[in-house]
Amino acid sequence: MTKTQAQRQRLTLNREQFMMVVPRWCYGRHDGWASLVDRWLGDDAEFAAKSIKARANRGKDGTHGQGNRNHWGFKAMK
Repeated sequence: MTKTQAQRQRLTLNREQFMMVVPRWCYGRHDGWASLVDRWLGDDAEFAAKSIKARANRGKDGTHGQGNRNHWGFKAMK
């Protein structure tokens, strides 16, 4: 299943499922991972507002579209 398909079906994990899939960069920091999960799943209005704003600002293109070009090199490419 792709990420897009999961988003269409509105699949999500509950807290216990998130705690079973701790990412590699968070090993040994389970309290930090629990804190992140609580923010994602909680009713923190400020965090939700920032997430919505970040999602809206994300744009349609991929990240790092400029590559190693400077501003003028990137503008000339388009």
